Order: sequence, then structure tokens, then C-alpha cells
Amino acid sequence: MPSLGVAERIIAQRIAGEKSGVTNFDEFIGLLKRVNRVFRPGERFLYSNEGYMLLGKIVETVSGERYEDYVLKRVIKPLALVRTGFTLNGYEDVMTPYLIKTLPERSVFPNHSLLLPAGGLVSCVVELAQYARNFIVENESLLLTKQLLEEATRPHVKTNLPTLLEEEWYGYGWQVAKSFLGQTLVSHSGNIAVCSAYLGFLKDAKIGVALASNSATAPLAQIALYTLSVLLEKDPKKELSFVFFGRAT
Repeated sequence: MPSLGVAERIIAQRIAGEKSGVTNFDEFIGLLKRVNRVFRPGERFLYSNEGYMLLGKIVETVSGERYEDYVLKRVIKPLALVRTGFTLNGYEDVMTPYLIKTLPERSVFPNHSLLLPAGGLVSCVVELAQYARNFIVENESLLLTKQLLEEATRPHVKTNLPTLLEEEWYGYGWQVAKSFLGQTLVSHSGNIAVCSAYLGFLKDAKIGVALASNSATAPLAQIALYTLSVLLEKDPKKELSFVFFGRAT
């Protein structure tokens, strides 16, 4: 994308792995020409939603399609997802968002184009689980080749994110914990102030969990790890240190 005026070569994989060297900033595309990098591309990790905004522009430039249309054609339709899209409009039985201040307050879902493509995709736990099957069940992916699936979930760079586990790495859009109860845990979570979600799976055990909440503060990662430990027939009270953190036993 020479029109953005980026002098150094930043490959798409480095953006997907949060290693582009670009920090957070407003009005991303317009300021990209003037932004100062804090490290050279590929050197280390820095989480940046704006990197995924750039990836969305790359998708549009290469495909010649709007990002939303590309996702609809390449992801939503092949998986036959009927309650997944980029707006709540047109769906029945949808969640009521809550903004958590001193007390929870009813709010509205922020339908805004600036959420894309780093966020803003609306779905439900059943269809999140359908999506996860493409990574869990061997030879059943409708989206990616086996090689691309492995590359996306392979640890590429160690993260500096707060974690419930000893250490985590980053793949392409996935966080990877190499040693969760003897398993490799691949997961990601996120929120947009009034709702949140978590999707995680164990590559070898071939089990996963999808969670969603109508607030941004629900402890979804803790619930997910607890659930996965039970599915592994482990005792979460013994195996997970956060279960009794901050309370009397």
C-alpha cells in the first residue's frame, strides 16, 4: 500500500502477530504517514487494534471488496452462520448491553464502522463454537488449509499481556499458552465496553469453549479456564491458582 507512505517493509504476518512496530493512534490511516515506531518490524510484541485496521485495508485492497462483504463471502456463508454479522439490526432475541459504572446501566450496542475490522462482528456462542470447530476438528476446516491453520495457531512472539497463566505467546490473531495443564491452549478474548466474548480451545485434546457476556467486565477467561480444566477431568481448585485468589479457603 504505497499510498500510506510506509518506508520500511512490514509484512502482513507481522501485523497479524502484533509485531509491526506501530503504536496506537487516532484516525489511523491519516496519521500512519507521520507515526513514529517504537521498534523495528518483527522485533517484539505490542498489541495494537490499529494493526488489524490496516489488515482490513489490505484485505480490501487485495480482494477489491469491502471488508464486510469479504468476511460474509469467505467466512459467514461457508460456515452457514445465520446469527453472525456486523449489526444487531434484523435479529430477534438479542442481548441487552450493559455499561458498568458504579452500577450496571442499560446501554446500546455501538454500531460504528470504526470498530472494524479489529472488532464489531456480532455473533452468539453457538456460532462461535461452530467457528472454533474449524481449528479443532482435523480435516474439517471450510476456511483454511491445514498449513494455514497450523501457522495461525503457532506461537510466533512472546506477549507482554496480563495473563492468568505463566506465559503466553501470540500467533496470528490468537494467544497461545504452551503449557495449560499439559495442553496447548489457543484463545482470544475482547470487549467493546458493553459486551465481551472469549473463544478458546485445546489443540491436542480437541475441546473448546465459547463464552459471551452483555457487559465488558465478566471474568470470561477465568470461567473458560475453569471449564476446560473440568473437561480435562482435572480439579480446578487444585490446578488453577486464581480460583481461590483473594478469598479465604
